[in-house]
Amino acid sequence: MGCKWEPSFLLGMRPWIVVAYSAPVAAATT
Repeated sequence: MGCKWEPSFLLGMRPWIVVAYSAPVAAATT
């Protein structure tokens, strides 16, 4: 639990988080 790697980790995982959240939402709303 380091404060140094958290920002870079979140920035690196942001695209995956967006995909993981938008995919089910798009499938449910379509």
